Amino acid sequence: MSLKDSLYHIVSCESGKAVVRLDPSSPVYAAHFPGYPITPGVILIEIATELLSAGAACGSIDGCADGCIDGAADGRIDRAVGGCIDEVADGRIDGAAGGLLELSEAVNVKFVSPVIPGEETLLTYLFAPDGEQRWKVNILCSETLCAKMTLQYR
Repeated sequence: MSLKDSLYHIVSCESGKAVVRLDPSSPVYAAHFPGYPITPGVILIEIATELLSAGAACGSIDGCADGCIDGAADGRIDRAVGGCIDEVADGRIDGAAGGLLELSEAVNVKFVSPVIPGEETLLTYLFAPDGEQRWKVNILCSETLCAKMTLQYR
């Protein structure tokens, strides 16, 4: 089940970066925690997985006005920074099998500050390739680092 549109909305995206707005009315926040909502860490990781699966690494997330950056006519991209990623025309990273990438390992996960949902809460996801199907992810709330991690996918 996708969290997009029920928990977050994509505000903008470009190569290696996606900005999302959290929906403070999501039922997640009624349970975590009543009276003081905090975005669960697993949700932050799941949003990263959805963004990567949708093509955030090259800026080709569905719903972005600019579409796939530097794409060839056949809809494929070669990114040489830190390795090659083949981006398919439907906006999914090869290996996603038309759905979400499968997270196999989360390494060095650090939640530095709580992510409190609000009407003006914007999260910036920064993605950097760190090997084959491995990504370093930094999550900023405004300009403040709130989480960082390395995610390995199959």
